Amino acid sequence: MIQFEKITHEILRLLKNKGYNVLTSNNRITDTDIYWYPEQIISIAKYRYNLNDRGYKEALGHPVIVRIQYALDNMKEDELRGMVYTTSRDTLPD
Repeated sequence: MIQFEKITHEILRLLKNKGYNVLTSNNRITDTDIYWYPEQIISIAKYRYNLNDRGYKEALGHPVIVRIQYALDNMKEDELRGMVYTTSRDTLPD
């Protein structure tokens, strides 16, 4: 099942254990509702370069990228904002 869940440290740890290392969003960090997508990106510089090849414009079209480990190490639970895309395989059992 596909769903969005409130982003928490617990969800971030679970995603990290599944092999994801970043969250990306096409929202602005100042938007009221932010929707994050977990991804595994080896090189953020190469990822951004490939976006340019697909027609994204640097100032307007690049997604916001947050490293999961950075969020775990440097952000308090109440500083995490938004919803993260998960599947039933990514979520914690009820």
